[in-house]
Amino acid sequence: MARPIFVPNHSLSQNLQKLELELAVLKQDCHDQDMKIRDLTSDLKHWRELTRTVQQELFETRRKSE
Repeated sequence: MARPIFVPNHSLSQNLQKLELELAVLKQDCHDQDMKIRDLTSDLKHWRELTRTVQQELFETRRKSE
């Protein structure tokens, strides 16, 4: 559920502090998501390399058995 950003009975400085805190939280969330994306990208690269290696080994094994 969305939180209200501005609170009418708060002062401008209180609303500004609330916005600054919200911005800090959003920046951290973005950083966390970026790190997850990097980790997943690295995992994907690893699995692609592993798959390529296994496919090559299977190909060579089949070729030798013929």
